Formats: sequence, C-alpha cells, structure tokens
Amino acid sequence: MLYCNVSAANIYREPTFHSEVDTQAVLWEALVEMDRRNDFIRVRCEDGYEGWINRHQVACHDEPRENLLPVTLINGVIWRDTRHTDPLSDVAAGGYLLVLESGTTGLRVELPDGRIGWVDAGACAPQGAFDRSNLKKIVRKHMGLPYRWGGKSGKGVDCSGLVQLSHKLLGVSLRRDAWMQFEDARPVSNEFQGGKTGDLLFFAESGSRITHVAIRLEESYFIHARGMVRINSSHAADALFDQELSDTFVEVRSFF
Repeated sequence: MLYCNVSAANIYREPTFHSEVDTQAVLWEALVEMDRRNDFIRVRCEDGYEGWINRHQVACHDEPRENLLPVTLINGVIWRDTRHTDPLSDVAAGGYLLVLESGTTGLRVELPDGRIGWVDAGACAPQGAFDRSNLKKIVRKHMGLPYRWGGKSGKGVDCSGLVQLSHKLLGVSLRRDAWMQFEDARPVSNEFQGGKTGDLLFFAESGSRITHVAIRLEESYFIHARGMVRINSSHAADALFDQELSDTFVEVRSFF
C-alpha cells in the first residue's frame, strides 16, 4: 500500500509544484495510486479526492492491521529516542500513528518508510464520543490556526477542512468540500441564528453554489476558517457580527 510519509502533503491539480493545491494528504493516510508522471503520483485519498502528490512524500508499507491511531494533538514531534534530543518528524492533528509500544516514556511509533521513534502519549489521546459538547471542545482547540487553502490538518485548514478534521477526530468521516458537506448533512434551519451547538452554517458567495461553512458554538456564535480559525456572531448587535457573512448565509444543516 502507498501511504503519506509526512505530517501533511499537498495534493496538486496537476503534476507540478506550480499547480493549484486542491487538498492535503496526512501522515499514514492510505493512497490509491492511479498514475505516475515524473516526480509525481496521481492518487485517490481516503475521502475520495484525487490529485497529484510528490513521490518523495510517500512510502510503501504493508497495510497496518491494528494500532493505527488518529493524531489528536494539534502539533507535535516524533523523536528518535526517549531523550527527546533528536527530532525524526513532526505530527499534526488529522494524521495517524502506527503505535508499536505504549509505556511511561510515551508511544513508540513507526513511520510508513520504516523509521522508528517516540512521541508523547497525549499525541493520540481519545477525544470521546461524537456529541455536540465534544465537537465544540475540539473545534475550539484550533482557534487561531492559519487558513490554508486545501488544508485539513493541524498545520492549517480551509473552512471545509476544519469541519472535516473536527468531525474526523470524533470518528465521523465527511466528504471534503463545503458543497459536499451541504449535500450530505440534514436540513435544520433557514435562520442565520438557527441551529444548535455543532450544527453547520453554510454560505454562498455568489449564486447558489456553497462556498463556505462554519460550525455553530453556542447561542449566536460560530467558528470557521477565514484568514485564521476565528469566531463570529449571527446577532447583528454583537461586535463579532459580520454583514458579509449574514448576506451570504444559506442554511443551517447538521450531521447530528
């Protein structure tokens, strides 16, 4: 099997670094090889997205049968030994770790290319069941994370990447783009202030095509990736209200 061998790798529309980035692959994400061209491999990601990844960012490995755990720490380091003096790789939320051993010194893990190292035990701490409270807790941990077009990891997210990542950390797989998430979620409300904690607010910048998505927090507040992961309000009298978001709002939908 082919796996992403770095914490987050760009998936390009064309087989060149000069092409537009459509999404990312994350550490230990299984990739289906479809084609090769020079230093790039066309792959299908776990969420069905297809594109080109640089061959130096992937590795072949037997399919792990167990102990492939999701990374829940926003960002961390894999060290060559338990003394934490020599970094081996970075890790980011959204990726996975193949855990070989768990002990008082942390987790002994293997990377897709066979390198072995150690990471803090908290890197894969369980986040609990998929409920509104846990989703709110997880998404708020990403406050201030920079917006990155195509991002879906702890190194940066776009709007739908933030939604996909926060659901993924609670064991729920979503499709990649905002319009896909709009199609798959159930309708809740047509009111900008509608919905409960964990519901999704969808926006269309022009026409009817969904181009942006946010997550309801509590009352009139919602969190989304716009320049960075930030909080805005649906209430016109609130200092965090944004008229542009109000004007482009379409509907509240939910995966609960």
